[in-house]
Amino acid sequence: MEKISRRAPGNADMRAALAALYWSKGREEDAEFQWEYACSRISVGCSKYKDQDWLTRVRRWPPTMVALLDAFVNIR
Repeated sequence: MEKISRRAPGNADMRAALAALYWSKGREEDAEFQWEYACSRISVGCSKYKDQDWLTRVRRWPPTMVALLDAFVNIR
């Protein structure tokens, strides 16, 4: 994911996924950076990534990643 985010910096999926993974590993600053990048520097933004149903049905994220991002967004 890190390689993809470097090669395609405008990929909001990778930024949101990295935020979730970093958060789960206790890398809060890295998580916040990735999330902020997705929210403010990518035209798609991050608002839809807060919707678990959208992540599951539309983006087809695996349940584990949906749960990790939910934990980050809701600070758990």
